[in-house]
Amino acid sequence: MGLASGMDIFIQQVINGLTLGAVYAMVALGYTMVYGIIQLINFAHGEVVMIGAMVAFSVIGALAPSGLPPLAIVLVAAGCAIPVCMLVGYAMERLAYRPLRGAPRLAPLITAIGVSIILQHLAMMIWSRNPLAFPQIIKVESYHFAGATITSVQIAILSISLAMMAGLAALVYRTRLGTAVNGAIYHLTDKEWVMPALKGFKGNLSLVYENRKNDQTDGPAIKQLKSSKFTGKGRTKTNIMHDKFLVDTKSGRVLMGSANFTPEGLTYQANLLHIFNAPKLAQLYTARQKLLQGDPTVGDTAKGAAWSAPVKVGKASVRVFFSPEPKGKRASIDTVIKSVKGAKSSVVFCMFDPTDPKLITSLLATSDRKKLLYGLLNSISDPTAKTKNRSDSG
Repeated sequence: MGLASGMDIFIQQVINGLTLGAVYAMVALGYTMVYGIIQLINFAHGEVVMIGAMVAFSVIGALAPSGLPPLAIVLVAAGCAIPVCMLVGYAMERLAYRPLRGAPRLAPLITAIGVSIILQHLAMMIWSRNPLAFPQIIKVESYHFAGATITSVQIAILSISLAMMAGLAALVYRTRLGTAVNGAIYHLTDKEWVMPALKGFKGNLSLVYENRKNDQTDGPAIKQLKSSKFTGKGRTKTNIMHDKFLVDTKSGRVLMGSANFTPEGLTYQANLLHIFNAPKLAQLYTARQKLLQGDPTVGDTAKGAAWSAPVKVGKASVRVFFSPEPKGKRASIDTVIKSVKGAKSSVVFCMFDPTDPKLITSLLATSDRKKLLYGLLNSISDPTAKTKNRSDSG
């Protein structure tokens, strides 16, 4: 008797846990999608869901005495709550988050907390701070299974949650809308490999490209790529020489390296291209592309310059640094020099034209320490000679 009673309680708690977990999962989907795309922990997301619930509450309360079928009332309430949530989310992104895309990561985090507090108080002003109960317009049926009880409301929650999660998964992994490549290009002129691949891509393609008055190299390629599935954002304030990458958002892969997408860049110049299967790395590069879409100045681009936390790629760990740094700072190059000096057995590098004296000295010293030194150089200049200011590289 005791064993049977204990099993009944266990099954009941499983049902309760699945029901509550389904509600949490629906809220978590929004959190993870926002974080996966722009790496923002949107603390106000819960408040957006709350506002949708309160709008539905108001609509149901207004229509309950009307005599309409209960299901019709619920559908009307959902039809009102969803657009309101969309408008609130759009307003948050437009007014609070978009102006901070180039800011240090702590700034949008604090802003999200502030937006959360604002929405809470607005809700209390509209609906009061007293507990409110939804009108019971649908009769709740109870069903007994293996000694446990499950209600029609719980069945509806589980069914709707599973259907919405399956629908979102299908949207992301099975449709053109969900399949996307985002990236940044410096020069795109290769007609042998790159352009055919981009033109033949069936999903959404979003590229940030060079569009300064003195550099219209990408113009012809951008014209060929224009379609309903293509989004192109020209960068006019600085060049994007140091931002060349493509992100497969579906599979979490990143193609990046030193090569331009030009015939010479992919053939006889000293360049490398890598494909990293690392979703977290893909998130970093997706966030970078979102920043570049806003066409920030050198100063705004440099505000968030810092080494990322280590990201696992297979058995290795990598870190990313997006140029440029604020003027006079050397966090990126000095970290590389420190790594070269601390190499235990070998150093492998690929550079277009190294000009930093300390970096060149550290590389040459590696061979003096009888370590293996292997690298690719397109050219090398005298580091003591005067060169033009390259601070506009972005």
